[in-house]
Amino acid sequence: MTPIPLADGARAVCSEAFDAMAGEWEPALGRWQDAELLLSKPPGAWFSINAFHRAAGLRNWYVNFEHPTRRTYDGFDIFDLTRAPVIAP
Repeated sequence: MTPIPLADGARAVCSEAFDAMAGEWEPALGRWQDAELLLSKPPGAWFSINAFHRAAGLRNWYVNFEHPTRRTYDGFDIFDLTRAPVIAP
């Protein structure tokens, strides 16, 4: 299983994306697109394991290193800790 590295310019793109996300946020309805997700997050775990599927089968695995999930009035809060590896099927 080999992690897929970010492209050379990805760091600048990520910084621009984070800058664009600054300010006030409000929950809104949305629709997940591109793939179906099966997420495994044991209670109290500092990680989650995500399997992204398309009609043709497993697209990739994604391991997210994050704080344990917290239940809130609106749903759940998560906080990512570091870059997460994407692993080919």
